[in-house]
This record gives sequence, structure tokens and C-alpha cells, in this order.
Amino acid sequence: MPIDITTRREIDDRLKRSEAELSELNKSLERQVAERTGERNLLATIVETTDAFIQVADLDYRFLAINKASADEFERIFGVRPSVGDSMLNLLADRPEDQAAVKALWSRALAGEEFTVVEEFGDSARARPSYEINFNTLRGNDGKRIGAFQIVYDVTERLRDQAQLAEAQDALRQSQKLEAIGQLTGGVAHDFNNLLTPIIGGLDILQRRAGLDERTGRILSGAILAAERAKTLVQRLLAFSRRQPLQPAAVDVAGLINSMADLVASTTGPQIRVTASAPADLPAAHADHNQLEMAILNLAVNARDAMPEGGALRISAQSEKVGRRHPSALTPGTYVRVSVADTGIGMDEETQRRATEPFFSTKGIGKGTGLGLSMVHGLANQLGGALYIHSRPGLGSNIDLWLPISHETAAPANSGAQLSSDPAQPTPMGAALLVDDEDVVREATARMLEELGYEVIEASSGEAALKLVDDGVHFDILVTDHLMPGLSGVDLARAVRSKLRIPVLIVSGFAEAEGIAPDLPRLTKPFRQADLSVAILSSGVKR
Repeated sequence: MPIDITTRREIDDRLKRSEAELSELNKSLERQVAERTGERNLLATIVETTDAFIQVADLDYRFLAINKASADEFERIFGVRPSVGDSMLNLLADRPEDQAAVKALWSRALAGEEFTVVEEFGDSARARPSYEINFNTLRGNDGKRIGAFQIVYDVTERLRDQAQLAEAQDALRQSQKLEAIGQLTGGVAHDFNNLLTPIIGGLDILQRRAGLDERTGRILSGAILAAERAKTLVQRLLAFSRRQPLQPAAVDVAGLINSMADLVASTTGPQIRVTASAPADLPAAHADHNQLEMAILNLAVNARDAMPEGGALRISAQSEKVGRRHPSALTPGTYVRVSVADTGIGMDEETQRRATEPFFSTKGIGKGTGLGLSMVHGLANQLGGALYIHSRPGLGSNIDLWLPISHETAAPANSGAQLSSDPAQPTPMGAALLVDDEDVVREATARMLEELGYEVIEASSGEAALKLVDDGVHFDILVTDHLMPGLSGVDLARAVRSKLRIPVLIVSGFAEAEGIAPDLPRLTKPFRQADLSVAILSSGVKR
């Protein structure tokens, strides 16, 4: 039956619509394929260019995929380059330790566990990188587990930074702890000095009295010896707390070391061979002569105790320049480095770390105060220097005390004035204004001044002393405590000097570095009458 024209047109129209729909469908599919391909290419590019190390493995430990960064890192640390299809276990067959470590982690992931770990891999003879590894399960289209994949980051630098931060925080806590202990010990030591001053002064006066029987003399000598030991302990406490009243000046370190050789040898005993050396042209150090002498003696005693079977002890000094790249924390410049080296038992790292802590000792109960090294450490820091310990167990120790050089000329040793201390015939010296808020300290000091030939005028405060000055009371020297309620000794001295041209002597249990002007003569508590006499002469008094 022939198709009429209308029907044919309808068929042609349907065919054209179908062709158009098919063409549009094809174009849509092409766009979707292009989009999918672009997405996959973008994802592949990201995976290939990321810093993360990405590995995918099947249940038989074979690589299904591995990005370039991971392949490069695998080759760097294990010496073999992996490819898709390789068995990671076979690649590490000649490295059984690494193979076991890799299998231990991957076996957990291939069993379906998802976890994150931080592990080290690589040659144990070199620095081993640390990695943060995140394991995830790989599933097929049907949801079944077909393997696992890992995303890995090198966290070596991050862990190092964290360790350095933790170390810095620990150092800060330690510094804060030591500062708190220092403030406590400094305050306690100051109070002890006030207590020891009348004790030592009174015993000194009694010992020089004529007509003492032998037994009383021995008792007094023992009491003075005990008081002097207490004085030394207090000085160590003050040195640790960095509150000892130093009188820094140019010190001939070479002369000091050479003159101490016999003293150190007698202290250490015949089993230890002592040598002391320093170049004659060694520059003077900016230090306190007496405190430096005590520090070297402390280091020598520590060295002796570290050599119970005997050995060698060497005390030396040399000048050395410190630059910006020097491993120490010292300010660049020239220093005198005093070294005390022994052949003793040495110290491990933990002992070295704690060696300068107050009251830390390895000598056992009753054999040491644990303040020797902390005292030297405090002295060095107070002078603008440093203390460094170099030691290994069984190989002895070397303690370096760094001191800034002085640009002044050092005074010859034992150049201080020598005084007669015979109290029976005191030479008239004039009047002394004595100021101290502690009654017992003032009373003991007044008795010493009287035995030196002074008429003593007492005041219990700086304000009371100024009133005496304003009232026209005459005196030839001002002897004043430094730390007092209200007006301090330094402020009092300046006020008196603005009115009168007389010598001044500051007496102090301790003082911050800036507490006492360097031009004011100082006497450290506790003291004996001979110490007071020498200090008065240094203040400018003429006999």
C-alpha cells in the first residue's frame, strides 16, 4: 500500500528529531568523558606533584600505584626504585630489618585497620628521617577490601623544631626555678651574714684578749674555725645566687695561678701531681681577686675528689678571642680562659647537665655541700663571663672559666696595707659615725672600731645619721650598712659626701651589681677586726 505524502513527512520529521537527539547525546557523552578525563588528569597531576608520598598496594604487598615523590623517597632511603607491580617485600629482601618494619605496618593496613603512626626508616648509619604515615583501606566497586593505601609526610624538621621548642621551654623552667632558688638563698645568706658578723667579731675580740688559759683558747679557736666555715658556705650561697658583693678590678691571673700552686698541692695531697702554668704576657682579667682565688680552689678540690686513686691536676690560663660564630653564648671580645683539668673519673651527660645546680653532689652525704660548681658558675655570670664543663666518664674533666679582660693594670699580689692589730694600745684615730639597723651587728662593729682607736657615734638608720650630720656632729669616717629600711647606705654616703669631704666605708651582706657604686669602698659581712682595719685604710683614712 503506497505511503501518502503526509505519512512520509511525519516519518522524515521523526527521523530528523531522532538524529538530532542522538547527535546531542553524543555531544553530551563526549563532554562528560572530557570532564571525567580532565578531573582524572587533574587528580593525577596533584598526586604526582604533591610533597606527600602516596603508595597503593594490594593484599599481596604489590604496588598498584605509587607517585613520583614516593618512588624517589623509597629509592633514596632504601637504594632501589619501585614500580607498579613490584612486591615491596621482594624489593627489601636484602634489608631484613627494613623489610620486617615495612611488613609490620602494611600487614595491619591490609587487614583492614586504619591508623596513623610516626616512624623512622633508612640507613641506621646515617640520619634516619621521621615520617608521619596515614594508612587507609582500599575497596573495590563492590565494597570489598582489595588493598590499602598510605599518605606519608616527612616530619623530620617538624619533630626537630618541636624538640628544640621543648628543650627551650625546659631551659626556661629551669632558669625560673634557679632564679627562685637564687632569690631565696640570697635572702637567707644575707640574714646569715648579719648573724655571723657579731659572732665572728665577738670571738675575734675574745681570742685576742690576754690571759686566756690553754683550754679556753682551744675552745675559742674551734668556735672561730666553725664560724669561718659557715662564712665560706654563705659566700658560696651568695655566689650561686649572684648576689655576692663583688669588688671587680684588674686581676693578674697568671700571678694568681702561679702563686696558688703550692696551696693547691697541699690541699690535694701527695697522690695528685699538680702543675700550674700561665703565660707572663697574659692580659689582666676583670674579676674579684679573692672570689677568683676561691673559685679556682673550689675547682681544684672537686678535681681532687674525682681522683680517689690519685692522678694529675693542671691549672692553666690563656687569652682567647670570642667571635660571633663561637659556640659559646659569650659576647664577642677577648677573654681570659682559666682551665682546671684532671684525670679523674669524669662525668656522664646527666651529671654535667646538673653539675651547676645548687646542692647537687655526687660525693655522698656529708662529703660536700653541692655548692662548689654553682658558686663558680654564679661568679662567672656575675662578672660577664661563663663556665663550661667538658668531661667524659673515665677520661677526666676540664672546667673552663671564661673571664672578660680588663683594660686596666693589675695591682701586684699582696699589695694591700698591712696593719698592726694589737688592741692593747690603740692609736687614736678620731671619730667614726657607725650606722646599722641591726643592734647586735652595730654593737660588735662598734667594739672593733673602739679597739682600733675610734670614738664611735652610733645611729640605727640612715635618717638618724643624716640628722646627726645636720646637727653638726663631727666625725672623721662614715661606716654604714648598705641594706637598711628607708635610706640605704649608698644613698646615705652620697648625701653625706655632698656635705662633708670624709672617707666612707659601705658594709654589705650582699648587693646587686648595680647596688653599690664602684667608687665606694666596701667590706663584706661577716668580718674580723683585721678585715675592718684594712677596709678603713682602703677608704682613704690615713694613720
